[in-house]
Amino acid sequence: MKRTGLPKTFTAIFLLSVFCFFWFFWVFFVDFAALAEASDTAPLHARAKNLYDVCDYRTALSLYEQILALDPEDGIAWDLSAWCLRYLGEKARAVETYKKALTLLTSEDAVWSLGGLGEVYLDERHYEEAIPFFQKAAASNNEEASERALRGLEMAQNG
Repeated sequence: MKRTGLPKTFTAIFLLSVFCFFWFFWVFFVDFAALAEASDTAPLHARAKNLYDVCDYRTALSLYEQILALDPEDGIAWDLSAWCLRYLGEKARAVETYKKALTLLTSEDAVWSLGGLGEVYLDERHYEEAIPFFQKAAASNNEEASERALRGLEMAQNG
């Protein structure tokens, strides 16, 4: 009796199917899961920023703390947490949080943390400490931040 090539063909198709299954599983579930983990903070950021914008600083701070638990290298979350702390009157924590943000932000994004630090020192009447932060923020290309820093600088210089 002559053998046909059916069993070998069947084995090859089966192995190819198994390979394809695992490849698709890897591509669609493992790789996309990694991407999803990277962007898990986006909805929290949106909610926190909305709360911040309507001056609900305590709730916004709570969400920024959740973001930082997921991604401790998120400079924007550190910066906005510092602003929340400042507005809540927790000046010492705000200073430390601004300083942490400055270590993580690009120079373009850091302008708000610089201005924020200047404003905390201005609030506390530490004018000499406020001046260098306002000067750095005023030198930025961000017109809004620069104008705000210039106003702070003028107040700090006039004590």
